[in-house]
Amino acid sequence: MDVKSVMLGSFDRARDYTLRSVEALGDPEYLWRPGPAANPIAWLLLHISRAEDNSFARWIEHGAATIWSTMNLDRQTGLPLDDPAFSVGGGWTSEQVGAFPYPPLAQMLDYLARVRERSLGVIRGIDDARLDAPLRPDRPGTIGAYLYGAPQHESSHRGVIEYVRGLYAAGGSR
Repeated sequence: MDVKSVMLGSFDRARDYTLRSVEALGDPEYLWRPGPAANPIAWLLLHISRAEDNSFARWIEHGAATIWSTMNLDRQTGLPLDDPAFSVGGGWTSEQVGAFPYPPLAQMLDYLARVRERSLGVIRGIDDARLDAPLRPDRPGTIGAYLYGAPQHESSHRGVIEYVRGLYAAGGSR
């Protein structure tokens, strides 16, 4: 087995588990917040997908268009893409989290699928020598380290999705 096969398998496995964690999710549960400062599942899916989309477009593909923008979700939601941290959900206030016009779940799942399809294609085609290249000029870390960590990032947020679903099922929706 080679490094690309391990990376591809890790990306596939993480996404499969995320999709299982949102099976049969209804709109009320998708948008429900356990508390006024907590994030809904909608935000968690947005963050998982936007972080991957942004990282691949901006840093690995050096300025390629994001899937978010090619699907016109930037215009639909008004999410500014010029701030790399804010555009993936970083630094949002509780009010911004609550007021954001999240795409419907079906559209969010389509977005997740398209982001992952692009990511897997990039990984399949990446030259092994690029894995040691810096991911970003302003931070330490390599492309290979990012590709290693991205599925772990998704998995940690998937755990929160499952926790929020448990709270909702335990009567949090009342």
